[in-house]
Amino acid sequence: MVGLLCFIVLTALFLLPLLPGKTLDNFPGSSQSFSSGGSLACISTPTNQQTSDTTDTKAGFPLTYNYATSSHLTASCDSKTQSVVSGHTTQFNPLGLLIDVVSSLIIAVIVAKLWRKIFGRD
Repeated sequence: MVGLLCFIVLTALFLLPLLPGKTLDNFPGSSQSFSSGGSLACISTPTNQQTSDTTDTKAGFPLTYNYATSSHLTASCDSKTQSVVSGHTTQFNPLGLLIDVVSSLIIAVIVAKLWRKIFGRD
């Protein structure tokens, strides 16, 4: 019973976006998608261009199995600063999801064995 409860708690914790995980883009079975967003409305060449990436969602520990990021472009155009979301990237990694679930299962089995050894009856 302790092992099952531990497995449920750890799996829920490992799949939520609460803990930081390592992102691996080249895992077998990973699917990625990229979509471009808007563009700057400039007649002349934009100046002072800056690009930044932000993470919209991220889930999984120790491996991130699902994430989404957005790329933001900011530039001066005709003496006015413009900003646009220039792209979105997402990934789903089934092998990372499997590793997260197996990790929680292994830890749950170890906790259950230790619990039984310490508090079990002979």
